[in-house]
Parts: sequence; structure tokens; C-alpha cells
Amino acid sequence: MNASKKYFRISAAFIVMLATEGCTLNKTNSLKRQLSSSAETETPLIDRAVFFDESDISSPKLSPDGTQVAFLRAHNGAVNIWLKDSTRPSEPAAALTQFSDPVGSFFWMPNSTTLVFTKDNKGNEDFHIFSVNTGHSKTSPQTAPTPVDLTPGENVHAEILHIPNKNNHTIFVGLNSRDPKAQDVWMLSLISKPPELIFENSGGFSGWLFDRSNKLRLGVRQSKEGINEIVLLNKENHKTLFSCSSLETCNPIAFHENGKQFYLVSNAGDADLTRLLLVDIQSQTSTVLDQDPNQKVDIAEIGFSDQTGELLTCSYEGAKKTIVAKTAAIAEDLAFLSTHFHSSQFAITSRDRTSSVQLVTVTTDTNPGSTYLYKREQKQIDLLFNHKHRIPQDQLSAMKPVNFSARDGVELSGYLTTPRFADSEQKLPAVLFVHGGPWTRDTWNYNSWVQFLANRGYLVLQVNYRGSEGFGKKFLNLGNRQWGRGTMQDDLLDAVDYLIHQTQVDQSRIAIMGMSYGGYATLAGLAFTPKVFAAGVDIVGPSNLITLLNSIPPYWTELKKMLNLRIGDVTNADDFKRLNEQSPLNSAQNIMAPLLVIQGANDPRVKKSESDQIVRSLHTAKKKVEYLVAADEGHGFSKPENKIAMMAAIEKFLATHLGGRSQTETPPELEALLRSLKVDPATLTE
Repeated sequence: MNASKKYFRISAAFIVMLATEGCTLNKTNSLKRQLSSSAETETPLIDRAVFFDESDISSPKLSPDGTQVAFLRAHNGAVNIWLKDSTRPSEPAAALTQFSDPVGSFFWMPNSTTLVFTKDNKGNEDFHIFSVNTGHSKTSPQTAPTPVDLTPGENVHAEILHIPNKNNHTIFVGLNSRDPKAQDVWMLSLISKPPELIFENSGGFSGWLFDRSNKLRLGVRQSKEGINEIVLLNKENHKTLFSCSSLETCNPIAFHENGKQFYLVSNAGDADLTRLLLVDIQSQTSTVLDQDPNQKVDIAEIGFSDQTGELLTCSYEGAKKTIVAKTAAIAEDLAFLSTHFHSSQFAITSRDRTSSVQLVTVTTDTNPGSTYLYKREQKQIDLLFNHKHRIPQDQLSAMKPVNFSARDGVELSGYLTTPRFADSEQKLPAVLFVHGGPWTRDTWNYNSWVQFLANRGYLVLQVNYRGSEGFGKKFLNLGNRQWGRGTMQDDLLDAVDYLIHQTQVDQSRIAIMGMSYGGYATLAGLAFTPKVFAAGVDIVGPSNLITLLNSIPPYWTELKKMLNLRIGDVTNADDFKRLNEQSPLNSAQNIMAPLLVIQGANDPRVKKSESDQIVRSLHTAKKKVEYLVAADEGHGFSKPENKIAMMAAIEKFLATHLGGRSQTETPPELEALLRSLKVDPATLTE
């Protein structure tokens, strides 16, 4: 489907923030004055809208013929698809779609005049698949074509599985219309032909792989015994080609152009780090093609040629990203680009069908991204656009990779961002910003949240705690069942100790914050270690692990096996007891620090009831709690106006309880939106 494939584990996405407790109002006001005085002479307060408004550009993709670039950007209050003529870099882009709900993933069809994409309704994650004719690069909002819903119907979760390299009118999709718990494979026509069932999924498959002739060849499933299996799909009988334990990874990502072998990312057996393997179907033998030369991290991204299927690049994410060329031509490209972009991180994110024209995206910790058009033969590089053109990069803060040891000696890594105006004699407030997943990781890159917080005067620490992805299966599995009261949370507390001993932090003003799992970690930090944090911001975080696991969407049936393993099985008596102990809701009476809770009403992963019940409990116990709910959002806020409102509430909350800087002016329309989002905890009923 793309020139570049990224390896992902299937997981629920989570994120939140942590905070500390206890400071006097006088000390808080004094710190506010210190920060404001220093900031006025050194670093301006950047408007929150500059960080989170509609100017963001993401996911640029070059059309197969190389003449157009499609990308995502907000239009009329929601993320839509835009088009830009790549042959005229100076000409402006124009919106192609006009939705009031954000577009998800999108892909070019081979004809370079059609795009297919996914979109849900107000964050409910019941994604439909649409197609739209691009017309030409000068499409304007007034003449934009009408997209066609290819998967109409209610309560159906659709996914784009495969796009043929040469067929302009057919795609392969997954649909759970027959059984909400199982995704069948369909061939879908973009013209008037009826859909055709390709594979009825009665075998518990959760993943699929097509070969380069567009034949469905492999399925991925987990057996009743918990073994991950890669299965060759035959009409007569299926054959398992490769397997690994439920605590290992074996993920097929592409077929070799010969159709007799496939590429596999795996750490099965004696390997700790994931590697790229080539598996022969006939002999069932595998060959290692690439692995981290430093033997420290998993393989991160793998690039293939859309035209030939040839392996082009592998990349690894240590403290920063490195790319390994797999062909002489790509090695030449990378060498040339390195001399042009110097110390910046760059990646070839998209190619035309001949790879003669490529998109190169450049980022740093203070550069949100710039996309260039690279013509290989001419060695010509033209700037197409800056992803966030309003960001004053010279006023942002450097993100420093850090390493430290946990209390039991396990090596941890993360990133520390220090405000530009920090005085060496000045004690600063801080935010422990906890990534979601938890099976993802923090990386060295531009992060709007981090830069926003640093501009407001906070030290920001991110940590890849055990259970984070990318550092091998041993480190990942050390997080199993360690939520809240185990080593995952201990790693966050050890990060606080590192912060206290290595920086000029005021340890009485450390907050914790995050989304999803980060939200859970925030609640756990306040409930289980109430004297550590001064405040907390919980964004779509679960408060009760039992109600969380009992409410997962039906199309996560196969994922449920992984959640049972990594979090716990509610049907097991011992697990049930432990999950109750790890649920912050059951220790809400211990929370001392003020808490801000933020929730999307349509969230299918972490239901609104998760936030309702912790807010209600805290209000009943006369604790300090504030609550925001967006009626048109799901698992996190995606609409620009909602994001800006959320950040306005967060900065005011943190400034009140930690003493950082805050933007005082609030437009009337933003004030009105904030009032509509605020929920009075007294109105919440069982």
C-alpha cells in the first residue's frame, strides 16, 4: 500500500499526565512572578493556538505519477484531505474534502486521480471507507467533488487491508458486518460492482497479508493455547508457517516479489530485539536480513518500492533515529540528503511509482516538520511546505535524551525538555508527561504538548518505562501486569527522583499528566502515592481496570487475549483481586492533589463512564476535581477548537497549582466553548 511500512503491535492506545501535591498560595504566586519576569526578558509566551490550531499538516503522500501531494490538515474545524500540485511548489494547496469529522488514514489509487480513506462519526471508531476523485490539483473548496461512502451501514468497523498496484477500481477491505467480533475480507469495487466476499473469518484471524499479485496468502491469529501463528491460507486446509509465543513478536509485513518468500519482523526464540527476516514458504526456513547494528533497539520502520517490492531501507529508534540503506541507490540518496539536511532527522516518506520523485520530511526537536520534493536524477530539492508554519522555532526548547537506572537496576531512557528562559539559580515546576499505549514509546522529535508546557515554564520529563515498546521483548514483558502498583509505576516514580537530583526542579511542584494509559498512570500516581505529585491531568484514562476490560469493543476480541496477558484476566480470581487493587477508583479517597479530568463522550476504548465514576467519587469525598467532556470527540480530542479549549483549561489548571505561565487572554468564542465542555461533578449520577 505504501512505499514505507511501519511495524506496529496491535494495542489499545492510552496517554495521561502526572502531578505533585502541596504548595502554599504565596509560594505559587511568588513562582509565577519569577517565571513571568524572566520570560518577559527572554522568551515570549507563544499563543496556544499556534501549537494546536488548524495549520498543522500531516501524512503527506505523493501520487503514483508524482504530480500531486495529498496531506491531512484541518478545514472548517476538522481534519480533511488537501491537495497540492507537486510540479508547482509555490502554488497553494486546496482542501479536497469538507467533513465535519476528521479523516483517518488515506491512500492513493494507482491511477493518481482517486483517493480512498477512512472516517468515523464523532470519534466512535466505527470507520467507514470512502473514495474521492481528485479531479486536478487546482481543486477548490467550491468545486470539491463529493466522496462516496463505500461501506454504508451502522455499527460496522471497516479497515483498508490492501490496494493493488495496477487495478484502479478495486481495493480489499476488512468488515465486521457479519459478526461484530470477526473481520471478514472483501473485495470492494470503487465503481458500481457489488462487493465480493474473499475470506470468511471463522478462524479467529486478526491480520492479513496479500502477495504482489493481489492474492490473499497469509492470516495471523492466536491459538487457544496463546501461540501467535502465521498461517498459509489454502482452500483445502490451512498450514502454519511460523509461530511464536504470546510474549514474542512475529509480524509478516510484505511478500517478496518472487511470491515464494515473505518479510517478517520477529524476535522469536533466542532473539530479544525484533529483526527483519525473510521466510521461505516451501522450506519454512528464515534468514536474518537486518537488525540494529548496536544491538539496543527493535527495528522501527521498513521501506519497500511500491513498483518492484524491493527492500529499500530499515530504520532504528535509539535516542534518535538512524536509517540503514539496503540498496546502493538508496545509500547514495541518503548520503546526498545527509549533506543537505545536516544534523536534522529526515525520512523518505513517499515515492512515485518509479522512485524518481520522492517526498522527504525533515524534523528535529524544535522543527515540527518540513516536507521537500526530491528529484533523484537531478539531485534537486524543493521545499513544498512547513508542517506548522506559524511555530517560532527559535523560541522553542531543546529536548535532551537522558538515561538513568530504576531502583532495581533496570536501565531506563527518556527525554528532558528545559524551558529556554530557565535560570540556573531558579527552581522550576515540572510535568512528568507519561506516554500512552502503554505499548508505544517516546521519541526524540517535535512534540506540541511538550513544547507548549516548556513555553509555559515547566521542565518536562518523558520516560520509556518498562512495558514501553522498542527496546526488546524482555523490557516489554517486564511491564506485564505491573500497572499502577507495580514496576511500571515505580519507573515513573524513579523518573521523578532523577528529575529532583539532576535538575533545578522544585520538588513540591511536580505534576503528572498523560492520555489513555498516561491518564491511568496519572490517576494511579495521585491515588497510590498521594504525597509525590502536586497536581494531575487525566485525559481519557481508565479509572477501574475491571470495568475497562469488561467494556472493550467487540472487534477487539482477538486483542482481548493480549490484554488478558499483559493487564489481567477478570475471570481469574487472583487477577480480579489484583486488578481491583490496581484500580485508582478504589483508592480515590487517598487522592490529595487537585485533578483535571478530560474525556470524549464517544470514546469506544475508555468509556465516558471511566471518567464519570472517578470524578463522582472525588466530588463525593470533597476532593478538588475539574471535569471537561466533549460531546463530539472520542479517544482524545482531534478537532482544533476542542484541542485549543482543552489546552486553555490545562494551562490555567497548572498555573493555578504549580505556578507556571498562562495565557490570560481568551477570545469570547473560546470562553463559550469552555463553558459548554465543563461538567459540574454534582450533576453526575450512577
